[in-house]
Amino acid sequence: MLRTVIVFAVLLCCGLPAAAQECSPLRVVVGLAAGGGTDAVARLLAQRLTERFGRTVIVENRVGASGNIAAEFVAKAPRDGCTLILRGSEHHTNPHMYSRPGYGVKDFVPVSRVLFGPTVVLAGAGQPFKTLAGLVEYGKANPGKLSYGSSGVGGTTHVAMELFSKTAGIELVHIPYKGGAPSLTDGAAGIIPLVNASVAAAMPFITAGKLVPLSVSTPNRWSALPQVPTLIETGYPQATLVYWMGLLAPAGTPLALREKLNQDVRAILDEPAIRERLAAQGYDAAGVPIAEFEKFLEQDERVNRKLVQDLNLKLD
Repeated sequence: MLRTVIVFAVLLCCGLPAAAQECSPLRVVVGLAAGGGTDAVARLLAQRLTERFGRTVIVENRVGASGNIAAEFVAKAPRDGCTLILRGSEHHTNPHMYSRPGYGVKDFVPVSRVLFGPTVVLAGAGQPFKTLAGLVEYGKANPGKLSYGSSGVGGTTHVAMELFSKTAGIELVHIPYKGGAPSLTDGAAGIIPLVNASVAAAMPFITAGKLVPLSVSTPNRWSALPQVPTLIETGYPQATLVYWMGLLAPAGTPLALREKLNQDVRAILDEPAIRERLAAQGYDAAGVPIAEFEKFLEQDERVNRKLVQDLNLKLD
């Protein structure tokens, strides 16, 4: 009898480490440079998870290949719920754009959707146009002479701008960066004339008057930029595109572990102070149960696969 009790105790302590013990630390991997919108959201979540639930959460930036390096790293991580990745629509565009992305969408399972938001088309303060109509007019008169920066190939900021340029009938040259922050810095310095970025990353540059917002990509005007028209208002409804972020785990991570993380993240996103902070950065908190997030991901993958095909976005 004593031996049975001892064996059972050992199994409880050692056989179920993932379910019985908290990660130390819990890692949230970001595939873009520090200082951008995705990085800022990851650090906000890490801070509140640490404060509210007493667990150590760290943000790890693994930059390169438009987030593919980070995705491949997390796809191969242990299935213990201790390594997550914060991703957006690039998660679904990259596998269809790159011949060897290093991962597939089936290599991940959902944990929690985090937010929605627009991308914003921005012009350097010294450019000869201050409106989207002015940009289109200038672009048609100067085909191929306007370039724009994005947070990387395949990301929402890239796809959104390609969709807009195709819809507007203008030729823009894409310059990919390793995150939103460096593209915005170069745009503000006049090195590139245009940038497409998340509102959160762009706000400091807009407030400082270094970049001029021309249009937001969502169907309705955004509360953080109420004076900026939508693409629908400016005559390009087909170019509307919503930006999202969510936490994913390696495929095979047990549902029970993901459910606990989902509940913790949603509890944080329900905090009025967090919702207000995200809104000030240009985001809407959008936490949902795992099953709902899974359906959303399936639809987003279908939409972005078609976008990549329609825009002929292919890379070796």
